[in-house]
Amino acid sequence: MSRRLAVAVIHGMGAQRKTHPDDSAAPSFSADLRKRLRVEMGEHRFDAEVAWREVFWAKELQDRQDAYAAAMRRVSRFGPLRRFVMHRLADAAAYYPSKRSDSTYEKVHRRIDRVIEELEADVAPDAPLLIAAHSLGGHMMSNYIWDLQAGHRTRPTAFQRLESLGGMLTFGCNIPVFIFSHGTIEAIAYPGADRGRMVRPWWRNYYDADDPLGYPLTPVGGGYAALAGAGEMQDYRINAGSWLLHSWNFLSHNGYWDDRGFARRVAAFIDEIMAA
Repeated sequence: MSRRLAVAVIHGMGAQRKTHPDDSAAPSFSADLRKRLRVEMGEHRFDAEVAWREVFWAKELQDRQDAYAAAMRRVSRFGPLRRFVMHRLADAAAYYPSKRSDSTYEKVHRRIDRVIEELEADVAPDAPLLIAAHSLGGHMMSNYIWDLQAGHRTRPTAFQRLESLGGMLTFGCNIPVFIFSHGTIEAIAYPGADRGRMVRPWWRNYYDADDPLGYPLTPVGGGYAALAGAGEMQDYRINAGSWLLHSWNFLSHNGYWDDRGFARRVAAFIDEIMAA
């Protein structure tokens, strides 16, 4: 049975593990959020109506990072700070715009291509798409949409061109870290073909004030402030994760995945998109 909503979930920077990294339907990094949404929406309804797939792009970098870390341990220390640099900062450094087919930028975008194609086959022809992007994944999806809108990337169907986008959800997003090299700060436009069905705001950005890698977007100004002013984007400040472990410190960056309040907001967003 074709489902009524497609959800593409993309992870952010940091080491990720998945037994079958090319199986986008096997939950790994998003398993906790998916589990909470099944509770919020009802397991039967979720399973019947939602197609859920992961963009697991860590595979493009992690094997090489792990091999380097193993070799380095033979000659030097590889403690927590170096682990942070290698599995977080190195991810961000490796992902930069390049048309080379072997670049991380192109490899990541080809993984997005494949997941969107798979979701198209999972859902009914008129089903909307929700993008849920954590951390660096928000920057990746923004670039992916920008390239489609600028004609740098072509896709054969309306769904694959994201013209069926119902909404975009970013959390722990660090887009502001990457955009100040541009003289003019521009933002993506709503890629959906039918603006009459657009849920406002279609872009919802969640951040925890204690998350050092998650930021509000409106203060950036330029195109982001314009989107916010038009009611198409909104920042939401939340406490992510459990109070005991996450919500009051830097660990909140990974607290969104298992946060009950955040899951309720996502479930409500899904309901809005499906009702539009």
